[in-house]
Parts: sequence; C-alpha cells; structure tokens
Amino acid sequence: MPRTSKKEFALKVAYHLVTECGGVEGLTFDSLAEASGMSKSGLIYHFPSRHDLLIELHRYAAHLWERELVRVSGGKAPEDLTQAQRERALVSALEREEPLAEILLNIQALSHHDYERAWDEIDERWLLNPSENVESDEDLERLEDHVLSAGLWVYNHLSGRPISEANRAKLVERLVARAEAREQRA
Repeated sequence: MPRTSKKEFALKVAYHLVTECGGVEGLTFDSLAEASGMSKSGLIYHFPSRHDLLIELHRYAAHLWERELVRVSGGKAPEDLTQAQRERALVSALEREEPLAEILLNIQALSHHDYERAWDEIDERWLLNPSENVESDEDLERLEDHVLSAGLWVYNHLSGRPISEANRAKLVERLVARAEAREQRA
C-alpha cells in the first residue's frame, strides 16, 4: 500500500476537523498543526494560504465522494455507465450515513467558485444538471429523484428524528427501482 503523503495526511486531518469544529470557520493553520502534529510552516509549504488549503480540502472531499460513487457502481467510471446506472450509484452512495464534514463543505463551497469547482467537476460526470430546464417527464422524474436523494443525504443532520435504517433502506430501494424502470422504458 502506498505511503500517505504529508499533504494528504494534513487534508485527512483537516476533513475531520471540519466535523469537530462544526464547519470550516474553526479550521486554521494553528488548529490543523496541533491536530496533525505538523508544523505550521510545514502546512504553509503545502498550502501557501488558507484559501489554498480550503481549495485542496474541497478537492479532497469531492474525491472521496466520487470514490464512493465509483465503489457503489462496481468500480466503473461514469462514462462507462448508463444514465440509470449513474442514478443508481447516486442513490446508493447517498444511502450511507454521510460524514457531517461532507455536508458542511458542500454548504461552504457555495461561498466561493474556487471551492464549488471541485464539486461541479464530479457532478457534471454523474448527475443531471438541475439548472437546465427539463424537457421530458422522464428527465423531470430524474430531477425529482435527485432532489429526493439529496434530501435523504442530509435529513438526519437536519432533524432530531432521524430516519431509521429500515426506512432509509426502503426509500433507497424505491428510488433505485424508479431508476431501473426508466432504464427499461428506454
């Protein structure tokens, strides 16, 4: 197994700090140096500014997200999958108990296009573009399932009454069945 670089180690620690700090506001060079055991100057070598650190952190988190999509799609890249297979991968990946850091970083990404870009690159490969007007009932159903999947993804972090594992599995099963039905109709 390849050795983890110091930069990658720092990003892994920063990712976990986002959860511990309740967002990126508490992620500083000082807090990262303390948590990682790296020197502040060592961190600045890899990330010349906090902005650079956050760009790299968004890339790291987006990479983890895409790695999960590939994993649940049987190790296949998005270009090797049908639209329905990509939809199934999305629903299946969103079924997992998501890390809070992923949600917090997605929210924070909206604050700057440099952060958003890391996520957009992956979304473009995997998802229907929700900004474009849909032309067919089938695309509207895809968009509806995308919104439902995203809601499933964040629900337990927004509600004091979490979805049970059994109910979560039933919802995922229903969304996957809808994607499969669309594929059979095509």
